[in-house]
Amino acid sequence: MIRKIKPRYDDDTVLSILRRNKIYIFADCGGRGTCGRCRVRITDPASCDVPSDAERALLSENEIAGGIRLACMARVTGPAEVEILPDSLIPEESGHGDIAARKIEPLLQSEVIAVDYGTTMISGAVVDLNKGVISEASVINHQKAYGADVISRIRAANDGCGEELRLISQDDLEDLAVRLGRDPEGARYIISGNTVMGHLISGFSLKGLGEYPYTPVDISLRRDGNLTFLPGISAFVGADTVSGICACSLDKAGAPWLYVDIGTNGEMVLGAGSDVLAASAPAGPAFEGSGISCGMPDIYGAVTGVVMTGRKAVVSCEGGASPKGVCGSGVIDLMAELVRNRIIDENGTLADEFAEDGFPVQGDIVLTQRDIREIQKAKAAIRAGIETLIDESGIERNSIKKLVIAGSFGSGIDMEKAAYIGLIPEDILKAAGTAGNASLTGATLYALDTGFGNRLKSFCDRAEVLELSCIPEFPARYISYMGV
Repeated sequence: MIRKIKPRYDDDTVLSILRRNKIYIFADCGGRGTCGRCRVRITDPASCDVPSDAERALLSENEIAGGIRLACMARVTGPAEVEILPDSLIPEESGHGDIAARKIEPLLQSEVIAVDYGTTMISGAVVDLNKGVISEASVINHQKAYGADVISRIRAANDGCGEELRLISQDDLEDLAVRLGRDPEGARYIISGNTVMGHLISGFSLKGLGEYPYTPVDISLRRDGNLTFLPGISAFVGADTVSGICACSLDKAGAPWLYVDIGTNGEMVLGAGSDVLAASAPAGPAFEGSGISCGMPDIYGAVTGVVMTGRKAVVSCEGGASPKGVCGSGVIDLMAELVRNRIIDENGTLADEFAEDGFPVQGDIVLTQRDIREIQKAKAAIRAGIETLIDESGIERNSIKKLVIAGSFGSGIDMEKAAYIGLIPEDILKAAGTAGNASLTGATLYALDTGFGNRLKSFCDRAEVLELSCIPEFPARYISYMGV
């Protein structure tokens, strides 16, 4: 894809110009020049300033000589022609098939669109109040152009991009309606998402979410025009977790249970009778298919499973397609298989033969040493959060009767492999199961069951929030779980 661009402001970067023109490319680091995913080719290098130190650290001399730049660092000095590299462009289509050929119908009076509004993916279902679920679809969250995780989105909003992010959410919701076969005009949505996404959609200030004590504007069950927002517990334990827990009927369970939503912000909730303790840990986007060089969401072409034959990876892909990248469940499988076959040691270090170029997964897909470190950090944050939550609750771990894993994995995560790399505790593995997209199920249940909203509000009222950053043992646990 080649585009002609020109600056509007003195400090305009290629990335900011592309964003204004609704051309969204990956910028997992939020435009700080550290992830290297926003690569573009400048046809005439003289139309840009000289490469920065950040670019020279991530790009080879040959790449720079060939006009390759980081869009977040390159500042154009006049009209320029930019080639957007295929791997940099955020995909418009989450699956396969011709969207233009789909039949679009008005939303009936009895229909609403239930939405799991995730940081990486937005999933939805047309729900007929008399018939149930009619259709389901997903789209990419194009706010990814402002950063892969919630912290990057908060920073972008607080730096003056809040309205741009709100407009992107509006466009994505309309796109979701179209992919569901419904006309966005007059559509009504039920939103189950994390607190940051809810604030961005609403156009709320994110100043309170960007600094301690992390105070949200409004996380109640509320209606805003054609949008109904489900309630959350805190700034970083959102409606997606609450609706998922109630969808799994854990809010009614008597025996102790543990719910873990694995995303860019790992959310974990432990319940025992009427007592509920909730926490969150900044895991980063590795398990959502971002933040690593081979990562992608769980969409058509994503590697979802890996087994090793000798020192060669055999992969399975979403939709039976040719592999384009590795999603969360594939990342867990790949890490477990590489550790099991001693290609990665207990410290997370690749074998010497793969140290320089990374481990070849399939075709152009590789897992680098840097990727492994990102996965280790994500895994350590979630596991340290789980252990701290259990320890602070005073609940005997052998009394936990159900461990539910939710998040972008759907139902594809291999629990034994997750335990093998230390993501979940081995001693409660027997209680583990997946919930699929429990957040979307919760939004659907809210549409169909008038009493479900009261359950959501009641559960939020019962929950106590544990700030992991205030627990002295958490940092030591985090470091101890970095190994694999």
